[in-house]
Amino acid sequence: MQAKYAQDKYFFPLSAIVFLLIGVLGFWSSFVSGLPDVARFDGWVLFHGFISFSWLLVYLVQSVLPSRGLLALHKGLGFFSVLLFLLLYVSSIQVSVSAFLQDYPPPLRQLISNLFFLQLVAFLLNPVFFWLAYKNRIACPVDHKRYMFLLAFFLIEAAASRIRWLPGMQSEEYWLLIQYLYLDTILVVLVFYDYKTIKRLSSATKNGLVILLVYQAIAVLAWNSNIWINISNQLLEIGK
Repeated sequence: MQAKYAQDKYFFPLSAIVFLLIGVLGFWSSFVSGLPDVARFDGWVLFHGFISFSWLLVYLVQSVLPSRGLLALHKGLGFFSVLLFLLLYVSSIQVSVSAFLQDYPPPLRQLISNLFFLQLVAFLLNPVFFWLAYKNRIACPVDHKRYMFLLAFFLIEAAASRIRWLPGMQSEEYWLLIQYLYLDTILVVLVFYDYKTIKRLSSATKNGLVILLVYQAIAVLAWNSNIWINISNQLLEIGK
């Protein structure tokens, strides 16, 4: 049984470490380094941050277990990861909606509205990736692992957007596009890994690439667009 998972012994654990590192780098200044000063955080924000890092840690552990032959533990921990994902999903909605409905001066208001568009899409796509991963956990482990990879990739976008010290990320006009160029190098690595191990693109990789690249294209087009600004203003009025 271990031989079946030997080819994934390093790729998925290393990928999980990369995702966790992006999460730490992205939220270090706003959350991790300021953790002792808990008074400045809303309770939901603290809870969401704790659950997010917990999910990434569990994902890292889960990526190691199959190649070690610990499938029973992998399965048992999988049920715990379902609970974590549900808590992550609920807390992300609470934090995002609460932030969107707050009052901000005009320049910051537009930024928050733009970010809320990305969060709305996340509310739709996160369950899709999770369900596809869950559905394929037994029938197709190859796709299961890749859907979990793609889910983690999508979840760390918020952290990646905060790593503004990277070249080009300071650009007010193009930072979102540049962010995706950085992130998509991870998808390129997945494509190469597929061809190296299974000699083709897995169906999960193909589906994930289509979903993510279409989403990214729409996000870049919607950012600062008059259409989305008008829609977000209407949502703001409804929410208040």
